[in-house]
Amino acid sequence: MKQPFMITGTTIARAVEIGSILLLVYILLSDLLGWSDMDTVLMTTLIASIACIEASLQMEKKENK
Repeated sequence: MKQPFMITGTTIARAVEIGSILLLVYILLSDLLGWSDMDTVLMTTLIASIACIEASLQMEKKENK
């Protein structure tokens, strides 16, 4: 029997990370195509938050081993 899907902190962190990456890709594409003039600070903040989330997930994975 399959285990029911459980929402954990790791699941939420992954979802936030994927959402941040998608938002970053959208910002980069819109900037390249000239749709809007996004601020570099927003892109830098998104990259930093993605890096922090990934680092915390990797540390959590190491602790579970």
